[in-house]
Amino acid sequence: MIARYSHFEFMLPDDLRDFLVSEAAKAGCADLGDYVLSILRDIHGRGKDENQGVPSSSAPSAWEIALRIGSTVPESEWAKVPPDLAANIDQYLYGAPRKE
Repeated sequence: MIARYSHFEFMLPDDLRDFLVSEAAKAGCADLGDYVLSILRDIHGRGKDENQGVPSSSAPSAWEIALRIGSTVPESEWAKVPPDLAANIDQYLYGAPRKE
């Protein structure tokens, strides 16, 4: 089976980027993207039952992961998020008309 790849970009606070760069260097990985990919593959592999290929009940849910990541964002950054972001996501991303 040929692996399919999707381009994915995300923003990290400088301290987390510096941490990842440091950890990648410790692991002997010169490319940060490759290092993050190896972490994700490791997490993905640990969350599966070896016999059935389905996530185990001990694996964190997507919501738990999102909460964990969100907890690392400083309050000053959360304050910059528009209060109507969920309702008007298309407006913020693509310039679509605002929903009232």
